[in-house]
Amino acid sequence: MKIINYIQLFVLFTGCLSVATILFYAAGKEVNFGTLAFSIVVLSPYLLLIALSFFLSKITSSQIAIISLFPTSLIYVVTSVVVYYKSIFESTSSTSALVFVVIPLYSAVFIPLVYGLSFLVAFLIKRFL
Repeated sequence: MKIINYIQLFVLFTGCLSVATILFYAAGKEVNFGTLAFSIVVLSPYLLLIALSFFLSKITSSQIAIISLFPTSLIYVVTSVVVYYKSIFESTSSTSALVFVVIPLYSAVFIPLVYGLSFLVAFLIKRFL
């Protein structure tokens, strides 16, 4: 069980670092207090998933809850990093930077929904197999 938690934390930290790199590349030389405050908003879903991972591994003894968070983290990291990368480096639209506002709002719905579905699937697999 610990190996899943370590892999999950590695994936989350890698995603967090990737998004921070893309964000500061997009900001250019305009790094000020507003950029740092905005980066906290952009990185908040990653920080939430990291805190939830620590909480579930230290406080809870439910293996289903720990296993269910892994696909949620993996799907969120892969999709958000790809969307950030494509919108900043491959898009020519003037509104492509709005992705830094949309993805954190999207994660407020995505993370609980996918976590609930993966928890339900893991529970049903454990119950009936």
